[in-house]
Amino acid sequence: MRRALFAALLLASASTARADDARRHGEADALPQSMPDEGCVPLEGQRLSRAADAYRKLLGNGHAGAQAQRTVHGLHLADSAKAIAWLDRSLGSKPPESWQRAIAAGCTKVLCALEKTLSGLEPALWFLVASAEVDAPPSLDQSPYDVQSVWEPHELRALARSLSDAPAELKRVPSLRAFRRLPSGQMLRKGAFYNAVSYAKDEELRGLGTIVIRDTVWRFPQRDVRAVVTHELGHHWEMSRSHETGKPYPSLQEPWLRLSGWHSKSGGHDKHDYALPPGTQIATAGETLPSEDFADSVANYRFAPRLMRSYSKAKFDHL
Repeated sequence: MRRALFAALLLASASTARADDARRHGEADALPQSMPDEGCVPLEGQRLSRAADAYRKLLGNGHAGAQAQRTVHGLHLADSAKAIAWLDRSLGSKPPESWQRAIAAGCTKVLCALEKTLSGLEPALWFLVASAEVDAPPSLDQSPYDVQSVWEPHELRALARSLSDAPAELKRVPSLRAFRRLPSGQMLRKGAFYNAVSYAKDEELRGLGTIVIRDTVWRFPQRDVRAVVTHELGHHWEMSRSHETGKPYPSLQEPWLRLSGWHSKSGGHDKHDYALPPGTQIATAGETLPSEDFADSVANYRFAPRLMRSYSKAKFDHL
């Protein structure tokens, strides 16, 4: 019996090594298969299978689109040009310490490099799924932080699935260039009150358009996590439309201001110039600024439609 167990362990180890080598060289069949219709599959296997399915759905075999060769922080890669660009943008000017594992493994493919850096195939797959959904990778650049901040598997899983669930129109956000994970103990420039913020030009990340989300958010219930992501996508949807049209943010245009009763206190047209009539209640953070009103309304339309109808049917119909 001991011999049989030892042989099984050797076989499993050899199979894992073959799969690792295949991913290092970009073979598509090295990914896990879809879950069978019958039988018991361990939770870890289910998660890995779902990640692989999502990856295949968006990226096929990983070789879709133009191919490129490029050296990224000491690692020569030959892979999809988009995947290499996402990885390069993510690593930025200061890769995490775990990037050395990708160099030591001699990876030539982005998926292999991410698997080594993130300590697993599942988070590597979700990283690429999230990147493909909105052309904005989760940032691994350590330059904004005093401590190492590397995305954990459950965080990448939640981010990618939130983006997959988001309406296609909300994902039309070229202003968004990266997601940042804010580790516990680090302060947002806007203060400790916020769970997440959106920046058109993030001074702490090379001036990129970002969504910064605290690591504690990923422990929220799934619906609340998706509402946070949707709210922030609403901000970048506004930024992107304003950039495209050359007009003010939609929340600062008359049709939206009229819906909630926003009026300028000073005659100015900056978002901070506006206030609501005394006693007006709309929703949560939406009462602070027209832009927060807009982003809150986008999230409520998606996740709390009855609440939104109760405080503004006109706004619900407008969206």
